[in-house]
Amino acid sequence: MNEDNLLEGLGKQVVLGLSCVGYSDLFGPAVTSCVSLSREDLERLLPIININNTDSSCDANIIIEMALTINTLIAPVQQEFVHIYPNRFNELYMVAGNAEWIAQWAYQKVFLELTSRVGVGWLVNATSGVMGSTSDIVHRVSYILGRDRYLSKLKDISERFGIDLPEGETEKVKEVAKAFFRQFGREKLGYVAKLNLISDERK
Repeated sequence: MNEDNLLEGLGKQVVLGLSCVGYSDLFGPAVTSCVSLSREDLERLLPIININNTDSSCDANIIIEMALTINTLIAPVQQEFVHIYPNRFNELYMVAGNAEWIAQWAYQKVFLELTSRVGVGWLVNATSGVMGSTSDIVHRVSYILGRDRYLSKLKDISERFGIDLPEGETEKVKEVAKAFFRQFGREKLGYVAKLNLISDERK
């Protein structure tokens, strides 16, 4: 279906948005999200989604606020998430050898779980859609909700170890990882960080 006619053509069908976040963040879980939106949902969401302020560099507070608003407009049954905590992610990476395989596995899992509840609709992934289009909006809703989950889980992990674990993969973030390693050791580091992002850099 033509992108411009997607909203018009939906009728009573739904459109599904897939997104994965946290895979390139050193600390915290990898989160894959899937949302199911009807035409009515999209019409309610379109006015409130800030297109230019929901990318990977978006402020965490904005993400949290937008997720709260979105959750007042769509039901939990329309959302599905897979949270892969660092220790499990590291185990899977040892088997698969790359993060893409893990992401594909998570994509399939959230898709199957959600479609078993809401049925199959038009599928929108992270790479489809132009800025401001219907598919772009759907993906951004999925991204915001997934990033909100990531931030919540990252906070939980930080509180568990009593260290403020930051987002991203900058040099500053890596310095925090080094400090954590010195205090807790490599085994505990594997519970808060994706070790492939450290080992890949050394290759």
